[in-house]
Amino acid sequence: MTEPVAEAEDVFVLEPQNISMDAACRDWQSAIDAAGGLLQKQGVITAEYIQGMKEAVEKYGPYCVFCPGVALVHASPENGVNRFGVSLVKLKEPVRFGHESNDPVIWVICLASEERNPRLQQLLGIMNLMSDPQARKELDKLTTAQEVLQYLIERKWRNSMSSKCYDYLAHIGEILEKVKTTQWDSIEKSAKKMAETIAAGHSVYIFGASHAGILAQEMFYRTGGLAVVNAILPSEFMLNTRPVTQTSAMERLEGYPTVILNTVM
Repeated sequence: MTEPVAEAEDVFVLEPQNISMDAACRDWQSAIDAAGGLLQKQGVITAEYIQGMKEAVEKYGPYCVFCPGVALVHASPENGVNRFGVSLVKLKEPVRFGHESNDPVIWVICLASEERNPRLQQLLGIMNLMSDPQARKELDKLTTAQEVLQYLIERKWRNSMSSKCYDYLAHIGEILEKVKTTQWDSIEKSAKKMAETIAAGHSVYIFGASHAGILAQEMFYRTGGLAVVNAILPSEFMLNTRPVTQTSAMERLEGYPTVILNTVM
């Protein structure tokens, strides 16, 4: 048995290569083979461990089917666990483990753990999620391993935050998506114009008043920025002006933009 390796609690319990979708299995034994095979391929467990999981079901019954449609299979760590690992398999067709009320099974989780691991708490979260009827409906609709992984990570993240905080960030995401879908042509046109201007040996000028000045500063004189960007940052428009209300007054001063442009151009 290998020496236990410290596991970071913030590392997600599932890895993309340990998720399989639409596995063709004829019975519960082959379902365990499929789930265990993912971990065996990664060197997490040996073939002995897979056999141990089957023997556990044969000896103790279908205790592993902890909720409708979902089984968590495992065995004693001395049966061939090399390190901590979890796999998840969605079956193409459900199989029966023999559970009176929770059969048939469509999802199989395989756990390999030598000792108590901080990521077991994440696994418990996944189990609770799969026990939730609404979450199961959403999971059952997913068709790729990446979709499943993204869903589980998002739910883990959401559950660790207050609902208001999550809703706020989700709203920001909706706004960004709207910008992408409605303004993409304009963004591309602007980018093309900037590229043509730079290629022609000219400079790009950027200006912003008050809080908009922060965006101008983001594009100016920083690592990764364009060297040909020239920011127009009159101090009377910046937020470090005192009193700060002066910035609003200067924005409304008729003719002042012409004065600024005549100075910098």
